[in-house]
Amino acid sequence: MRHKILLAVLFGLLIFGCISVPETDPPRDLEISVEEGKYTAETGITLSLFATDASECRFSNNAQEWSNWESYKIQKKWTLPEGDGLKQVFYQCKNGVSQLSIPVSVVVYLDSAAPEITLLSPLEGQEYAGRFNLVFIANNSISNTLNCSAKLNNDDLEIGIVGAGKKQNITLYAPSGEYTLTLNCRDNVLSSEKSVAFEVVYGPVVGIMISDGSGYTDTRNVSLSLSSATASECRFSNNADDWSDWMPYASAVQWQLTEGDGTKTVYAECKNERGTLSTGAYDTIVLDSSPPPYISLSINNGVAWTNSRDVTLGLYAFAASECRYSNDGETWSDWEAYKRKKTWALSEGEGEKEVYYDCRKKTGEEIGIATSAIKYSIVPSEPPFGLEIVINDETAYTSSEILELKLNAVGAYECRFRENELDWTDWEEYKTKKIFTLSGNDGAKTIYYQCRNDYGRATVYDRIYLDRSPPAQVKVIKAEASEFAAHIRWSVVADIGSGVSYYTILRKADGLWFWVGSSEKLSYKDERVVPGETYEYKVNAVDYNLNQGQYSEVVSVTIPAD
Repeated sequence: MRHKILLAVLFGLLIFGCISVPETDPPRDLEISVEEGKYTAETGITLSLFATDASECRFSNNAQEWSNWESYKIQKKWTLPEGDGLKQVFYQCKNGVSQLSIPVSVVVYLDSAAPEITLLSPLEGQEYAGRFNLVFIANNSISNTLNCSAKLNNDDLEIGIVGAGKKQNITLYAPSGEYTLTLNCRDNVLSSEKSVAFEVVYGPVVGIMISDGSGYTDTRNVSLSLSSATASECRFSNNADDWSDWMPYASAVQWQLTEGDGTKTVYAECKNERGTLSTGAYDTIVLDSSPPPYISLSINNGVAWTNSRDVTLGLYAFAASECRYSNDGETWSDWEAYKRKKTWALSEGEGEKEVYYDCRKKTGEEIGIATSAIKYSIVPSEPPFGLEIVINDETAYTSSEILELKLNAVGAYECRFRENELDWTDWEEYKTKKIFTLSGNDGAKTIYYQCRNDYGRATVYDRIYLDRSPPAQVKVIKAEASEFAAHIRWSVVADIGSGVSYYTILRKADGLWFWVGSSEKLSYKDERVVPGETYEYKVNAVDYNLNQGQYSEVVSVTIPAD
């Protein structure tokens, strides 16, 4: 009876709260994040917090030295230790009976230094002749890449993502005038800006012609014809090294060529009243001190056959001023200025065609008549020629069996194709493009291209390497640590295809793998580490066809504590 009464009393005390039952589970579901994000420029940050059944919580920058316990809250102001780099903040809670949770942490990068910009070109106060280069280097202690942009006066210049510490060289053009170029580069949190003022000044545009423009002379003493709208003074040279004195600009200048027959070059350089130089101008002429009265004509560079009535005439007549043309030597075109090339239509009907060429000097003196012949036929009287095949715009490797062929052949009726020593495809009508599908395994592929007509066949080929296989898995040999870096080394990876181009290195943080760098060597040095921390790495190989191999097994390394 006593036992029953005691049990009843205890039950009543429990109901009315006079006796509390201890909690048996520590706080759970702990979460911590940084409101400023993955990167911050200030040591003072705001932590976003969560925990279930938490009474009090504490914080640490190293999981060893903790703050005082304080009441659980969902937000906390916190100060990171000084010094840029990776920081880790730890968070731990306890319940009303002092049962501790497992600590959780968050990683944040402290980046208090804005990018450092070194502007190498253009230079302050300098003059540039229309084209100039924007050359700069942007550095940052934390970020591998920076986002840069520029303004040229009020015009935006999009640059985009650049590598930290790598020289950038961008060619720009601008009209004459005064300019201010402002360059801005931003890392993950901060930006820097550099400005420079300069001027764009164009020099005179100069044209030069020797003698009458025929390209030939029988005397060393020639007249130079100049054209320029803004030139003030000019000078001349026969070799671009030894120059005459500067002389006032004139549209005609007397000049003496160097001794000896042959091709001669005369150079002209002018400047405006401000002293801004022109770009170089020159003309050439053939000196023949005792020329015979000769004239010559070629049709389509001397080929024997054409399937088009429209042909190109290659022309030459010594000291000619005017010329005319004929298909029969009786009916002539009008006289026109001497030129070195001319498009001409042959007479109608297939067969042997002859073209006549007649020229005269400025004095009206006849130089003579030249003739040349060519066979015109819609069907060529010889096998196809000029065959060309280009695979995938001349790339060396492909990961696809589908190829794009660019083709050319003159006088071809039908064409066919063959891969390596396999059978030929069926004959098909000549075309300038074709989609071709490879067969078989990876390796070197030779594509033969053969065309035919009534007079025979012709064959050419091109090569490409089919590489669909990734490199082998990387075998990591060793992972070592020094005071301020992790050193990862691995063995050579075989690749039977295009060969290994580079290696990719990943590091684990917050349970996620992220890229830390790439290397063409068999090693990598990671200097973005914190003493006392342990890091995990894995490596894979990438070949020249951008096939990626399997990642290596994970290796870990602990950085020695201070």
